[in-house]
Amino acid sequence: MRLVSWNCRGLGNPSKAEAVENLLKSELPEILMHQETKIEGEALLKLSKGKWKTKVGKAVSAKGTCGRIATLWEADKFQLESSFQTQHWIYTELRHLSSKINFALFNLYVPVLYAKKEKCWQTLTDFLEAYSLKNIIIAGDFNLILDPKEKRGGTSSRDRFLSLVENRIQQWDLLDFKLKKGLYTWTNNIIGEEHISAKLDRFLLLSSFLSKKMIISTKILPKWNSDYKPILLLMEEEENLGPIPFWFSTLWANREGYMDTVNKAWSIHVLGSPSYVWEQKIKATKTALKQWIKKPTDSPTTQRKQSTKQLLDLQMGLEMQDITSAKIHSEQEHQISTLQTFKEEKEYLRLKSCNLWLASGDKNTAFFHKQIRTCLSRNHIAEIISPNGVV
Repeated sequence: MRLVSWNCRGLGNPSKAEAVENLLKSELPEILMHQETKIEGEALLKLSKGKWKTKVGKAVSAKGTCGRIATLWEADKFQLESSFQTQHWIYTELRHLSSKINFALFNLYVPVLYAKKEKCWQTLTDFLEAYSLKNIIIAGDFNLILDPKEKRGGTSSRDRFLSLVENRIQQWDLLDFKLKKGLYTWTNNIIGEEHISAKLDRFLLLSSFLSKKMIISTKILPKWNSDYKPILLLMEEEENLGPIPFWFSTLWANREGYMDTVNKAWSIHVLGSPSYVWEQKIKATKTALKQWIKKPTDSPTTQRKQSTKQLLDLQMGLEMQDITSAKIHSEQEHQISTLQTFKEEKEYLRLKSCNLWLASGDKNTAFFHKQIRTCLSRNHIAEIISPNGVV
């Protein structure tokens, strides 16, 4: 899937039509998200349909200085399941017909003014808390930098909404993928010391996409007359590279059924020399574990959340009951099991981060999350350039 998000500020109607046509010819996007189009909603849909024959979409017209956003997609590749829109964002639940994957797509334009910016984030927060959405993609113009490295020139003042946005990203378990190409999506087009460039646009994806066996990457595209560059999200199915090497995880030892699986595989009767017997038992145990681990189970994070909720429910119930030694003992057992799920989640993140030199008890899970994202970004080769410059 190829998704493009583009703030079109600075483009008038004639240049807008030409720019859309250039983008469609060069990048072949399947989904196109506009912000600040300077064209009213229905007019924009008609213009885009004229340049893009198979497109349908949703659009929001302007209200004062805000609005004019649109989400367009190819009707023969995606099916609209549901939609909702406000003055600052458009929500569409789309079903990718070939992969059968449903995803919740948010086309977001965050205003510059603080009062309107606060309203934008509040309505988005209320909507996400009201509905349990899966496979979330939030894209568009955030009018905010998340890291000082995302800005060049100008003052280094901290946006007061930065903490709120960072908390939402962590709360909703979103990933901000590193750009494969380009650094900044906006520039003030001024030459000299007053020049400013910044990354104001981005794609944020729910971490559940990592289980879809997809290669995910983002890059910045060339701009046409506008002071914003489009940004592309590319989601490709992983290539089948054959059998996966066997890796043993220390987390398996605490999982139900592990010892039974090992004992059963190791107890097979083998005739031969001691070294041959040892080799065959190792092979049998490895094969048994590979089959056993495929059985569906909740992730360590899900187990931690469930155990924490069960402990809270138990403690809330004790507030309304007579306290007995049996109930106190039950609470203590739940506390121990809940602490164990925290340890297993941290160990899982440590192993996923490939930082095996760190101690198992390290509590900095945010660091592990960043390391996982870094590995995902580095492990995929998007292109190879020969010594003479040929891709």
